[in-house]
Amino acid sequence: MTSPAETGTVALDRELRFGPHAYPFLVRSGGEALGELQDLLAGLDVAHYLLVADEGVPAAAVQAVAAA
Repeated sequence: MTSPAETGTVALDRELRFGPHAYPFLVRSGGEALGELQDLLAGLDVAHYLLVADEGVPAAAVQAVAAA
């Protein structure tokens, strides 16, 4: 496993469970977080996805992910 010091990113992953259904809940912080999220979204084989962003997320970062 890679440490945050090596990647510059802190990962706080959880799994949300609703009965038999499970969904990843991914939280990142750090310099590589945006690139990691863009790579993750680009690799999904889906027609749509939902992106929830806190008010503290810079607009440029939200736009970059939405464009991925």
